[in-house]
Amino acid sequence: MNDKMFKISFFMLSAYFGLSVYFSFFIAPLLFKLLNKNDAGLVVSNIFPSYFTIGIIAFFICLIYIMRYAFSSIIAAIIVIAMILLIIQLFYIIPESRVLKETNYDVFLKLHKWSMVFNILVILFNFIVIIYMFIRDLNH
Repeated sequence: MNDKMFKISFFMLSAYFGLSVYFSFFIAPLLFKLLNKNDAGLVVSNIFPSYFTIGIIAFFICLIYIMRYAFSSIIAAIIVIAMILLIIQLFYIIPESRVLKETNYDVFLKLHKWSMVFNILVILFNFIVIIYMFIRDLNH
């Protein structure tokens, strides 16, 4: 089960990492280049709930693996922090942004900056966990 759980965890995190980088650095900017700002924002805001949910699931599966088979308190903490950032984005930033975009655009922009910072941190944390798992697997 250890090897199977490793493969599932590694695949989920790697796939989410690829999705995150591709969406954040290629798809979203391209949408804002090709579409008007409102339409691009609508498309992106409809993708975000699934995007963040997939991340929460991927990190949760990995957390189970780390806690059960490859315990590292630092890596477990990184995973938990990444999950918290994703949960904040899913349950606070998305709903709040939808309201603020229409009512207070300046505050929306500040919240959007925090969302971008959280997203970059999650991508970075994901990369760190993938590297940890890869190196640990090489040594076992």
